[in-house]
Amino acid sequence: MGARRRLERPEHACFILDKEAYSPLYWPGQVITYTLTITHYHPSDITYHVALTDTIPANTTFITATLPHTLTTDTIEWGFPVMTAGEARAWSWSYRRLRHFSAR
Repeated sequence: MGARRRLERPEHACFILDKEAYSPLYWPGQVITYTLTITHYHPSDITYHVALTDTIPANTTFITATLPHTLTTDTIEWGFPVMTAGEARAWSWSYRRLRHFSAR
């Protein structure tokens, strides 16, 4: 079972984000895989122009992610034009932890 982090949902929020790593511990050279799930909890509203971003962890090398995505130096982004009430979407991405790195 992986490590999970769920972001708290205030009463007025329309979305829940759930980020899960497939393992709570990674060794140098191992692949780290995350899944991010967004759920639209509003009972009737449609939300337009939804974008999700995540920062690529330090001391890792990006490997792959669910398409389509945009990758910059240290950020990965997914976007979609509309999300309906009750809809959930999930994305996965992987990094390789570097074998050797220097502490800053």
